[in-house]
Amino acid sequence: MENVAYIKTLLVTIFTEHITIKTLVSVVFTIGTFLFAGLSTKALIALLVLIIIDYVVAIWHAKQNKELISSKLSLKTPIKTLVYYTMIASGHMVEYGLPGPMQYLDDTILTFLLVTELLSIMKHFGNLGYKTPNKLINNLKEQIGEKDVVQIK
Repeated sequence: MENVAYIKTLLVTIFTEHITIKTLVSVVFTIGTFLFAGLSTKALIALLVLIIIDYVVAIWHAKQNKELISSKLSLKTPIKTLVYYTMIASGHMVEYGLPGPMQYLDDTILTFLLVTELLSIMKHFGNLGYKTPNKLINNLKEQIGEKDVVQIK
């Protein structure tokens, strides 16, 4: 219990007394608000949750197959997350310059990324031996342009 109180006191001290950290946090949140304002918060959180689930299931799959899990592979997920959110923010910025009725680019990118993560999760579960809806997987692959339609165990 003392550790929790210490951590709480430490965080309160850091965010109330240290101007540099307060300024940095303010800048990060301001930029984040500018880049993602107007986007569906639930969809952005859903994408993050799907990325985390995909990572956990991929680790599970690798462990079950006795594959080596390297730090390089583990670093791939944070980089993928950064790239995904950069793509979404870029699409959102492009929308600022598009004429009125064409305000759907960021939503299209976000939907594509959500479906991509769902497919990856389904493939991992299929490779782990669980039943997956192959017809749905193949239809989604066709929609996002993947040509290799596979049958998962």
